[in-house]
Amino acid sequence: MKKTLLFIAMFAITLTGFSQFSGSVQTKHLFNAEMTTRVTTGALAYSTQASAEANFGAALADFTALTYFNAADVVAFDGDYINKISIACNPANFSGSITIKIWSDTTGFGATTAYTQTVALADLTDGWNEIILTTPYALTNADVAFGYTASTTAGLGYKYDNSALAANEKGSYILYDNTWDNIGTGTAGQYLNWNLMANVDDGVIGEDAAITNVTVPNWNCELTATEEITATIKNVSTIALTTAFNIGYKVNNGTEVTLPVTVPIAAGASVDVSFNVDMTADGDYEVLVYSLLSTDVDNDNDSMLAETVNTVANTIPMSVEFDVTTLDFAGWNNEDVNNDGSTWGLINFGENGAHSGDFAMAYMYHGTNNADDYMYSNCIDLAAGDYFLKFWVKVGSEEGTTFPEKLSVKIGEGQNASAMTTVINDFGEVTDVDWTEKAVEFTIATAGTYNLGFYAYSDANMWYVAVDDVTIGLATSVNTISTSTINVYPNPTTGLVHVSTAKDATIYVYNQVGALVKTVSNTNTVDLSDVQNGTYIVKVVTNNNIVVKNIVLAK
Repeated sequence: MKKTLLFIAMFAITLTGFSQFSGSVQTKHLFNAEMTTRVTTGALAYSTQASAEANFGAALADFTALTYFNAADVVAFDGDYINKISIACNPANFSGSITIKIWSDTTGFGATTAYTQTVALADLTDGWNEIILTTPYALTNADVAFGYTASTTAGLGYKYDNSALAANEKGSYILYDNTWDNIGTGTAGQYLNWNLMANVDDGVIGEDAAITNVTVPNWNCELTATEEITATIKNVSTIALTTAFNIGYKVNNGTEVTLPVTVPIAAGASVDVSFNVDMTADGDYEVLVYSLLSTDVDNDNDSMLAETVNTVANTIPMSVEFDVTTLDFAGWNNEDVNNDGSTWGLINFGENGAHSGDFAMAYMYHGTNNADDYMYSNCIDLAAGDYFLKFWVKVGSEEGTTFPEKLSVKIGEGQNASAMTTVINDFGEVTDVDWTEKAVEFTIATAGTYNLGFYAYSDANMWYVAVDDVTIGLATSVNTISTSTINVYPNPTTGLVHVSTAKDATIYVYNQVGALVKTVSNTNTVDLSDVQNGTYIVKVVTNNNIVVKNIVLAK
């Protein structure tokens, strides 16, 4: 518990895999036609979050998550049926199973089990999962509770809703170490709720094909003309889908393309349909995929929008603060080499908790597996020569106990482990509990496009290693300069940007996707009146010293 719930409580973190920023996916309702057969009467839920971007605990432990409703809560659904239970989770491995449960009373928090259904972790994905009940559960004018039971061997990471604190403890109970407790914040009347939802309908059976996932390539600066997109179509009805049908897709709201779906699809089963998209041009790509099943009875789950970016390669000097406003980390991705569900992600440490700003990148531990995980930079154009790398790092500690982590930095041509052919520096065990700057020089023998790889190989059951404020520059005459000695003003600006102490400096201005929009030298003023409103990154380079500031242009 000390390294999961406490970690969440200390920093109020939001840990998200890079999938939330690279190849992000969101549901979009394409059709609004009236449902033809099934009539959805509502949902039982305290969670207000529309997506699974909630807090994540990587604990491998025996626990039961439960939300319950009194008779007064369900009287409106008397005679209807629970046909699906949705949970937000993260399978920490892909073996084992969990048990979905419904309890017919809340005495002792679910004392009487009324329904159970085993779900294999291999059938779950990181995020929201809809579990279709083999037998719909009939509701009466009586108490009901639902949730799931997981175990150490199941390896289920839990997620809960921190989008709004609810004044209702009924949505927040957990059975852990044989003790029922809630996941409240400790503030009277305020509780975090489990991401648990039950869909209720009138029990009429019909065909229902849902788009449950669209996989697109990660943000990268070298996307190709044949990038593979995979759409997952799931039969979320309780009968087999036998009607031949197509899916359609559009790229950036362009021409519709249709593809056939292989049928039959058994109740609860899924099939994948893959296709290729040309993404060679720099910029954003939105891929909308939707079901064209004419007999579909629920149109609200028929479509999904996935987004990715062909980013611009970074140039030297380069500095990344992991700023979610400017997205200066566009093109950074992770790789969970040992596929254990514990990997690098973006952490919200809270105000002033990161080295700068709120966010940093961090690897989170696994209870039984050694770390084998990379965080890759966006690609960087490097000429032959000598460079320096600086970054800030810290590890977790609690009550005088330090959890050392093992970290090395590599470089190669590609965002995969096999491409990381050169070790810039192996830092071994990192024990810095406060933000500490690391600096190292390295040589590029051949000009090319490269990626950094921050490699975590920590022992199992440690805690976290966080990295912030990564800088690369030419290695000649590298000095340290305090950001407090350089000011960029006014902020916001209507056009002119002034930089104090900018003598003999070069000033670079980048937009949010990393494209260079302005360069000036030997002056302390930059004119942005001819570029669009927005947030920009201003880099001031003096004798290879780098200071980075964000500025808002509002004309």
